[in-house]
Amino acid sequence: MKLRRTLYLFLFCLLIAGLVLLLLRKTATPPAVAEEDTPHPRIVSLAPSTTETLCMLGLENHLVGVSRFCDYPPTVKELPNVGGLTDVDIEAIVRLRPDLVVAPRPQLRARETLTKLGIEVLTVDQETLSQIYDSAWIIGEALGRSEVATAWLAEIDAIIASAAAEILPEEQRPTVLISVGRDPASFERVYIAGHDTFYEQALEAVGGRNAYRGATPYPMLSAEGIVLLNPDIIIDIIPSTDDQPATDESNAAVVSQWGSIPGLRAVKAGRVYIITETWAVRPGPRIGFLIQRLAEIVAEK
Repeated sequence: MKLRRTLYLFLFCLLIAGLVLLLLRKTATPPAVAEEDTPHPRIVSLAPSTTETLCMLGLENHLVGVSRFCDYPPTVKELPNVGGLTDVDIEAIVRLRPDLVVAPRPQLRARETLTKLGIEVLTVDQETLSQIYDSAWIIGEALGRSEVATAWLAEIDAIIASAAAEILPEEQRPTVLISVGRDPASFERVYIAGHDTFYEQALEAVGGRNAYRGATPYPMLSAEGIVLLNPDIIIDIIPSTDDQPATDESNAAVVSQWGSIPGLRAVKAGRVYIITETWAVRPGPRIGFLIQRLAEIVAEK
């Protein structure tokens, strides 16, 4: 009887020990918890470039407000409007109760006001190619989309690598003037892509040379200044709008207009190009389209 009681006690102790070990194992290795979709479920974007970046990262459904200039993807045009670059509507943003506002660096004043109101603001630089890349990564990392940002960066790297395979030797590379804004009726004030801009860097990445060699990011030239540069290629960026859609006739008229400036090599060679797509002026995730188009233009004979 005593032996049987001792055996029962031994078995009971083994059972208790097993239960304790099982409990310890479950405590040391908790079950995986599904990662929440985003730590900021309500987002306002203050620029087309940041709006496009958020949508590229798969966060379109989290947008509750955008700037008046945001139009891509088209569905964002249906969202509440919170003003533009210089007239951000703070009251409209507050009414939307955002968890996060995403904005480019130039809107620091809006950031200061929103921060004082207790609204978190994420600002990014997008003036150069590397800053455009970094902005996608910064936004992606902040909102749990690092993998998507990494995949996008790989796509851009592949586009540049493909274009680099066609680059000519340095002495054969054409000089290019990129007009990014001007009076449609004249050449009195032509703003061009200058030094250390994403235009210049994209151009150099595909084998072109900026005709402008100064230090200003976006200098203003007259017709006489353009003649002095006398580029091999001219690219005139004139984004199409709903009110003024681009047509073959309107593009031909612009090319003809450039012919009014005497002595330009680009005009004589028939190398004046018009880009009307909005991605050409957006330092965001569609920058790959600009890089590809510049590569096609530079490589064209």
